[in-house]
Amino acid sequence: MPDAIGNIAKDLAFSQDEYAERCRRLRALMPEAGIDAMLVHQPPSVFYFSGYENLHVYDSECVIIPQDGPVGLLVPHADLARAQLTAWIEPALTFLPGAEPAAILSQRLVEQGLSRARIGVDKRVARAAGLSVHVFEALRAALPQARFWRSASSRVSAYAIAVSSHRASACSRFAACRARPAWFLAEPASRSSAP
Repeated sequence: MPDAIGNIAKDLAFSQDEYAERCRRLRALMPEAGIDAMLVHQPPSVFYFSGYENLHVYDSECVIIPQDGPVGLLVPHADLARAQLTAWIEPALTFLPGAEPAAILSQRLVEQGLSRARIGVDKRVARAAGLSVHVFEALRAALPQARFWRSASSRVSAYAIAVSSHRASACSRFAACRARPAWFLAEPASRSSAP
């Protein structure tokens, strides 16, 4: 595995192949859900799809999973080193304090040919971090020809997580417990609540 920073090796909870497979499963559900890309903002889902282990909870961390093309990761610039150590996605996109994360996100979507796409976003749940109204409205303003889907797309990412591979399912509690306090853990969505 390549060095993340200098001589410090990456510390991924799972293999790069496992993360790529998770994204592949989500991509397989996108046509059925009618979306061209998924913006994953909720911290447990960001960790699930990227491996990015954060110490803080922001509303602007995001995994960008297009139907086709490279997967992207957006993090605050102050957390770039942590992203380089814990996430499989390289390079991570960053934004400086006071900058508008939606501007970086919309620029990436335009670069990937998604300015007119149907884009799924994680729906924010009560007492949890995720896509804020501010960031969502800024994305809509920056990409006026894109269509954003909130409720169905949240079920798509939850379903992709619920049908996780057997190996990942067996290890996920151990990996999460090793890196996170107990309040962070959540039971995966059941198949009956899938789209």
